[in-house]
Amino acid sequence: MGWRLAPEGARGCSLIAPQASHYAALAACVFLTAGGQLLLRKGASSAVRILGSFFNPFTIAGYGLFALNTVAGIYAMRAIELKTGTVWSSLSFPLVALAAWALLKEPFRWRVGVGCALIVLGACIFHA
Repeated sequence: MGWRLAPEGARGCSLIAPQASHYAALAACVFLTAGGQLLLRKGASSAVRILGSFFNPFTIAGYGLFALNTVAGIYAMRAIELKTGTVWSSLSFPLVALAAWALLKEPFRWRVGVGCALIVLGACIFHA
Protein backbone atom coordinates (compact mmCIF):
# COMPACT_ATOMS: atom_id res chain seq x y z
CA MET A 1 0.00 0.00 0.00
CA GLY A 2 1.14 3.52 -0.62
CA TRP A 3 2.56 6.29 1.48
CA ARG A 4 0.48 9.23 2.45
CA LEU A 5 1.32 12.78 3.42
CA ALA A 6 0.31 13.80 6.90
CA PRO A 7 0.43 17.30 8.35
CA GLU A 8 3.18 18.00 10.86
CA GLY A 9 2.39 21.42 12.26
CA ALA A 10 3.82 24.52 10.63
CA ARG A 11 7.06 22.85 9.50
CA GLY A 12 5.54 21.06 6.54
CA CYS A 13 4.58 17.45 5.96
CA SER A 14 6.11 14.10 6.74
CA LEU A 15 5.37 10.67 5.34
CA ILE A 16 3.55 8.09 7.42
CA ALA A 17 3.90 4.43 6.45
CA PRO A 18 0.84 2.28 7.06
CA GLN A 19 1.40 -0.02 10.03
CA ALA A 20 -0.40 -3.16 11.15
CA SER A 21 -2.21 -1.06 13.76
CA HIS A 22 -3.75 1.09 11.01
CA TYR A 23 -5.11 -2.00 9.27
CA ALA A 24 -6.32 -3.42 12.59
CA ALA A 25 -8.21 -0.17 13.20
CA LEU A 26 -9.71 -0.40 9.71
CA ALA A 27 -10.80 -3.99 10.33
CA ALA A 28 -12.27 -2.89 13.67
CA CYS A 29 -14.30 -0.28 11.77
CA VAL A 30 -15.97 -3.04 9.75
CA PHE A 31 -17.04 -4.88 12.90
CA LEU A 32 -17.96 -1.72 14.82
CA THR A 33 -20.19 -0.60 11.94
CA ALA A 34 -21.92 -3.97 11.81
CA GLY A 35 -22.35 -4.10 15.58
CA GLY A 36 -23.72 -0.58 15.65
CA GLN A 37 -26.24 -1.37 12.93
CA LEU A 38 -27.42 -4.48 14.75
CA LEU A 39 -27.81 -2.60 18.02
CA LEU A 40 -29.76 0.20 16.31
CA ARG A 41 -32.06 -2.37 14.74
CA LYS A 42 -32.59 -4.07 18.08
CA GLY A 43 -33.25 -0.73 19.79
CA ALA A 44 -35.68 0.40 17.10
CA SER A 45 -37.65 -2.83 17.13
CA SER A 46 -37.88 -3.17 20.91
CA ALA A 47 -39.35 0.27 21.63
CA VAL A 48 -43.09 0.81 21.62
CA ARG A 49 -42.96 4.44 20.45
CA ILE A 50 -40.50 6.20 18.17
CA LEU A 51 -39.27 8.50 20.92
CA GLY A 52 -38.55 5.48 23.07
CA SER A 53 -36.23 4.19 20.37
CA PHE A 54 -33.85 7.09 20.91
CA PHE A 55 -33.42 6.39 24.62
CA ASN A 56 -33.35 2.61 24.37
CA PRO A 57 -30.12 1.12 25.79
CA PHE A 58 -29.53 -0.81 22.56
CA THR A 59 -29.76 2.40 20.54
CA ILE A 60 -27.41 4.25 22.87
CA ALA A 61 -24.93 1.35 22.73
CA GLY A 62 -25.17 1.38 18.91
CA TYR A 63 -24.29 5.06 18.81
CA GLY A 64 -21.44 4.34 21.22
CA LEU A 65 -20.04 1.82 18.74
CA PHE A 66 -20.37 4.40 15.98
CA ALA A 67 -18.38 6.86 18.11
CA LEU A 68 -15.63 4.24 18.55
CA ASN A 69 -15.84 3.58 14.82
CA THR A 70 -15.18 7.26 14.16
CA VAL A 71 -12.07 7.25 16.36
CA ALA A 72 -10.74 4.05 14.77
CA GLY A 73 -11.50 5.38 11.28
CA ILE A 74 -9.65 8.62 11.88
CA TYR A 75 -6.64 6.70 13.14
CA ALA A 76 -6.69 4.32 10.15
CA MET A 77 -7.09 7.11 7.60
CA ARG A 78 -3.96 8.82 8.86
CA ALA A 79 -1.93 6.26 6.91
CA ILE A 80 -4.25 4.25 4.66
CA GLU A 81 -5.42 5.56 1.31
CA LEU A 82 -9.08 6.52 1.14
CA LYS A 83 -9.78 4.10 -1.71
CA THR A 84 -8.53 1.21 0.44
CA GLY A 85 -10.60 2.33 3.42
CA THR A 86 -13.71 2.55 1.28
CA VAL A 87 -13.28 -0.98 -0.04
CA TRP A 88 -12.78 -2.35 3.47
CA SER A 89 -15.83 -0.50 4.77
CA SER A 90 -17.97 -2.15 2.09
CA LEU A 91 -17.32 -5.47 3.84
CA SER A 92 -19.62 -4.37 6.64
CA PHE A 93 -22.63 -4.93 4.33
CA PRO A 94 -22.19 -8.73 4.06
CA LEU A 95 -21.33 -8.88 7.75
CA VAL A 96 -24.55 -7.05 8.70
CA ALA A 97 -26.64 -9.27 6.43
CA LEU A 98 -25.18 -12.47 7.88
CA ALA A 99 -25.38 -11.25 11.47
CA ALA A 100 -28.99 -10.06 11.02
CA TRP A 101 -29.88 -13.51 9.70
CA ALA A 102 -28.02 -15.37 12.46
CA LEU A 103 -28.83 -13.15 15.44
CA LEU A 104 -32.06 -11.34 14.58
CA LYS A 105 -33.62 -14.14 12.49
CA GLU A 106 -34.10 -11.84 9.49
CA PRO A 107 -34.49 -13.55 6.11
CA PHE A 108 -31.38 -14.12 4.00
CA ARG A 109 -32.62 -14.38 0.43
CA TRP A 110 -30.56 -15.63 -2.48
CA ARG A 111 -30.27 -12.12 -3.96
CA VAL A 112 -28.76 -10.89 -0.71
CA GLY A 113 -26.31 -13.80 -0.83
CA VAL A 114 -25.31 -12.98 -4.40
CA GLY A 115 -24.88 -9.33 -3.52
CA CYS A 116 -22.74 -10.19 -0.50
CA ALA A 117 -20.61 -12.53 -2.61
CA LEU A 118 -20.09 -9.81 -5.22
CA ILE A 119 -19.00 -7.34 -2.56
CA VAL A 120 -16.47 -9.79 -1.14
CA LEU A 121 -15.28 -10.72 -4.64
CA GLY A 122 -14.86 -7.06 -5.52
CA ALA A 123 -12.78 -6.45 -2.39
CA CYS A 124 -10.61 -9.44 -3.27
CA ILE A 125 -10.11 -8.20 -6.83
CA PHE A 126 -9.28 -4.72 -5.55
CA HIS A 127 -6.53 -6.08 -3.32
CA ALA A 128 -5.14 -8.61 -5.84
